[in-house]
Amino acid sequence: MSTSFRKSLAVLAACVVSAACLVVIGSSPAYAHSQRRAITSGCGPNYALLDGGLREVKTQAGEVWGEVMMTYNATKDIFCVVTRKIAFHGEPTRVIAGIFHDSEGVVFKDRARANHLASVKLPAGGYCARYYGYVFDPDGNSAFGGPNPTEPFICP
Repeated sequence: MSTSFRKSLAVLAACVVSAACLVVIGSSPAYAHSQRRAITSGCGPNYALLDGGLREVKTQAGEVWGEVMMTYNATKDIFCVVTRKIAFHGEPTRVIAGIFHDSEGVVFKDRARANHLASVKLPAGGYCARYYGYVFDPDGNSAFGGPNPTEPFICP
C-alpha cells in the first residue's frame, strides 16, 4: 500500500468514527435539568427526595415523558412536588404537579406552557401525602406518574 493511500484510509476511518459519534451524541435526549437541578429550580434549596418519592411519568403505551418527584424540607416542614419534562423538553406544553394530604385535600400547579417543569409546595403539618404529575404533548395527549391509589401515603 502506498503512503498516500494509507493516509487517505486513515482520514476516511477518522471521518466514519466521527460521524458515528455525532449520531450517538445527536440522538441522546436533551435533559437540561438533572433531578437535583429540577428540585432546586422548582422548590428551592434544602429539599430532599423522599423514600418512594420518584415515579416515571408514562403514557399508556409505556413511553416515558418525564418524572415526578416528591421532596421535603425538614427545616420548613414543607412538601414540594416537581414534575420534570423529558419528552418535549424546552417546548412549551402543559405540565401538572400535584400533591394531596388529608388536611388540605388536593393542591396542584397546572402550567399551561411550561418548557421544563411544574412544581407545587404544601406545608406538611405532620401529615403524610400522595403526589402525582402529568406531562402533555403539543396535541394535548398526556402521560401520568404517581403512586397507585392503593399505596400508602408517603411520610417525611
